[in-house]
Amino acid sequence: MSSKVKCKTCFGSEVEDLVLSAQKGDKEALDELIRIFSTAIKNAALSYNIASLDNDDLSQEGMLGFLSAVFSYRKGTGASFTTYANVCIENSIKSALRAATRQKHAILNNALPLEPLQSRATDKGNPEERYIAKENSEFLTEFLFHDLSEIERKALSFYLAGYDYSEIASTLGLTVKSVDNALQRVRRKLRKRKQKH
Repeated sequence: MSSKVKCKTCFGSEVEDLVLSAQKGDKEALDELIRIFSTAIKNAALSYNIASLDNDDLSQEGMLGFLSAVFSYRKGTGASFTTYANVCIENSIKSALRAATRQKHAILNNALPLEPLQSRATDKGNPEERYIAKENSEFLTEFLFHDLSEIERKALSFYLAGYDYSEIASTLGLTVKSVDNALQRVRRKLRKRKQKH
């Protein structure tokens, strides 16, 4: 399966420049990245046909995976940002599927995308989809930059990139319990903001 998103509004170097700006705290760059990738993220979640799971939850997990990619990406590691982001998005969605279907491993093992990710991305869309993408972008930007502390953002980023608690603790110079506490706070804050929204 190819994991490249076709983006007609940005070239690879432009996307990577936006990523570097977002990592430095540029909210407009992050908003633009979310706008560019939001349809692909939504479609990635929709491609998993599991009746017992809500597509909105999977989309949110995909978006968290994308945000993790934005903040953990390192240029010059051999993979383009788009490739790296797609892996993080897919891993985040699959992780949510595993968590939701722990007793149903057969379902998880058979959960495959209905189509390749490259055919899911489009920067075109109806006005409603663009409006929803803009709202999601604003929601996530507010959440990341106003609700989370730096430690919470970093812990979330590493967690969504596939690091386990002990690896995160070692990387950030924290205890495993501190990492667990930070991620629990992230979950509580996300639930709280989602209820307000």
